[in-house]
Amino acid sequence: MVCLVLKQLCGAMQYSILMIEDDEFLAQQVGRFLEQSGYQVNLVFDGQQALASFNTNAPDLILLDWMLPEISGIDLCREIRKTSTVPIIMLTAKGEESDKIIGLELGADDYMTKPYSLKELLARIRRILRRVTEAEQQVAPIETERLKFPHFELDESTHRLIVNGQPLETTCSEFDLLRLFCRQPGRVFSRDDLLSHISGKEHGAFDRSVDMHISNLRKKIEPAPKKPVYLKTVWGVGYRFEIPT
Repeated sequence: MVCLVLKQLCGAMQYSILMIEDDEFLAQQVGRFLEQSGYQVNLVFDGQQALASFNTNAPDLILLDWMLPEISGIDLCREIRKTSTVPIIMLTAKGEESDKIIGLELGADDYMTKPYSLKELLARIRRILRRVTEAEQQVAPIETERLKFPHFELDESTHRLIVNGQPLETTCSEFDLLRLFCRQPGRVFSRDDLLSHISGKEHGAFDRSVDMHISNLRKKIEPAPKKPVYLKTVWGVGYRFEIPT
């Protein structure tokens, strides 16, 4: 992710996006739009091509269709998350909440349901890449580079989560949420506050993506995820971070 800092200095054209979409007509439309907006776009149309391209070209962001031949989008997301925290936006015709939850549980940073607005897609891409770059650019004083707690540490300078001495992978959304909590223990954040922080979206209806990111974080930092001591639910409001004594 460090290379994103240099890429931002050189302009958006240096950002590369891998779009994995079996609808070639749609992929070409989206690809042209994003290229006109200043991004390098690599289009692939099935899961096997996607893995080969991902391993060869190291994209800065992935647009991932749910329904793919050869390897499904879900399986592809799972495979990518074994080795990379590259931002992933899932693009799916599946509008069911349960389907979206599966994608978020596997590590997707965001999702959009087809048909989607190209302008909204561009806004989400820009926000995610800006957020990742800002995290890499941040230079904290030595004494505050690591936020230390009884069971885990958050290293802001390297964008890493360390649990019981072992580094764990997090998505950029998970890391941003955890950092926000760790910097303001005791404060109650509503779901809309948290969703706006990671995606900048306006919300009219309840969105489960925050709950799934919290669930994923609990699995990583809590000694007993079903009985959290750090990420507490404030019923009817949102979540609060507490430091156990």
